[in-house]
Amino acid sequence: LDEKTTRNMLTSIRSRKDLVIPKNLMTMTFGSGAFFGTVIDRRRLDQPASDENADSSIPFAGWWSTFPMDPAPTSRTPFSEVKDKVMAKHKGWTPLIPAMIENSGSDKSGKGTFVLPRWITPSLPRWTSDSGRILLMGDAAHCMPPDSGQGVSCAVEDAMTIGLLCQALLSPSSADGANKKG
Repeated sequence: LDEKTTRNMLTSIRSRKDLVIPKNLMTMTFGSGAFFGTVIDRRRLDQPASDENADSSIPFAGWWSTFPMDPAPTSRTPFSEVKDKVMAKHKGWTPLIPAMIENSGSDKSGKGTFVLPRWITPSLPRWTSDSGRILLMGDAAHCMPPDSGQGVSCAVEDAMTIGLLCQALLSPSSADGANKKG
C-alpha cells in the first residue's frame, strides 16, 4: 500500500474502539485456520505526510495471508479473485486487517501485488534410512512454511528427543534396568 492509501485507510478506521495499530514494523496474527501478517513503516507513519515528490516505489504498508484455498491460486490468478477469498476469511478480524485487504490493489494495475501459492509436501513414511544410521530432523523432516518461524523450533525439539532417546538407550543405568527386568 502506498502512503496516501495507508494514511486514508487509517484515518477512516481510527475511531473504531477495537482498532489495533501495530507498534512494531511487522506483526503476525494467528487465528482459527488462518495467519495474517502486516508491515507498516511506523517510522514514516509517525512523521507528517510526505510531499508529492516522495519516493512512492518504497511500500508504506503491506500484508500477507496464509490459509488453505481449494483450488489453490496460481501466480496467474487475478488478484481481485484472491482478494475476495482473503477478505471472506479475515472479515471478522481486527479492523486493520480487512481495511488493509480492501485497500490493496487500489491502483488496479496489480503492481506490487503477488499471489504466491503454497503446496503441502506429503508425509514421509519414515524419517530414517534403511540402515537406520541416517535420520532426518528439523526442516528436512518437517516441511514448515517459511513465514511461520517453526523450522528451528522443530530442529531443537527433534535434537532434544533424539538426545533423550540416546541417553535412555545407551546409558549404563538403562542397560542395568533392562537386565533387571529381563
